[in-house]
Amino acid sequence: MFQERFRMEGGKFFNADTMKATVNGEVGLKVFKQMLAGNKFMPPGVEQWNFVDNLAAFLQGTTAMTSSWPPYGRWAAGYGSGEEALKWVPKSQVAGKVGYALTPLGRPELGVGFDLSVSATSKNKEAPISSSSG
Repeated sequence: MFQERFRMEGGKFFNADTMKATVNGEVGLKVFKQMLAGNKFMPPGVEQWNFVDNLAAFLQGTTAMTSSWPPYGRWAAGYGSGEEALKWVPKSQVAGKVGYALTPLGRPELGVGFDLSVSATSKNKEAPISSSSG
């Protein structure tokens, strides 16, 4: 998830003249700090989650939104649930209740998905979704 945000902020992975890595420069540090700050809005212990932990939480409806590759949108809708090769994907409890779209600004890397939904336990289910960043 870092590389997309890094590029959106104008980051370049290498200095074109020296080929020295630049991910630890000003832009890279800004993005890492933003990602770390976002953890306060996530479930406790999220830093230890793996891919399937994140997928399971989203498909069970216990997280409101996520960003991942491969994108979860089709799995959330229940596509492939009868496929032998996808038996490891947790059963979707949110089919028909969530949607997905391109990432903000429409410049996805590696086909990354952006899923947005409202938790079943939300105390404000009717609140409008804002398109502003923040």
